[in-house]
Amino acid sequence: FGLVTLGRGLLVCLVPVVVRDEGAAQILAIAIILLGFQISVRFIQPWSSNFCNGLDGFLAALMILILLCVQMSGNFDNTDELLSIGGMIFFIAAVLAIAFSIVVNLQWFLRPHPFWSYFICHHKSDAGAQARYLQLTFVQMTGKNCFIDSDHLANLDTLFDIVRSKIGHLVVYLSSDTLKRPWCAGEVTVAYLS
Repeated sequence: FGLVTLGRGLLVCLVPVVVRDEGAAQILAIAIILLGFQISVRFIQPWSSNFCNGLDGFLAALMILILLCVQMSGNFDNTDELLSIGGMIFFIAAVLAIAFSIVVNLQWFLRPHPFWSYFICHHKSDAGAQARYLQLTFVQMTGKNCFIDSDHLANLDTLFDIVRSKIGHLVVYLSSDTLKRPWCAGEVTVAYLS
């Protein structure tokens, strides 16, 4: 990813060399380069945390916004109508991209933490080993985290709250006694109602 960042810097430096005496075209070209780079960062997600990826997106969007504000407030006498229309379209796209990025990052930030993608509801004495195998399989195949009560539960009083608000999918491992246990039946009920 370092090569991509160096390539972006090289392209930004070459813009004044390639596009001479056209200030508005230079600003528009730099903004397009930064936006293309930001789209690649959004898909690749090179940083180790979502916060860092979001911060990178915010800073790049801020640079683009500053560039476009300079373009709109500057006095470029030799700017033709097509270039100003392109700049306005690009400005609107940048504002929409910033708004989308803010909404996505707010959604991630407001999601309850910790959040488990899967919760395995099971009867321990009947299917404890099978539930553990299912947990390991889910984590290996999807790369997402999986809740199993023997690993993550310190207090039974919070179990139903976890099922209600901190899981993505409830996986019920049915055995002959699963729904006879009050905790398992409660987990299924709370998941169904929420």
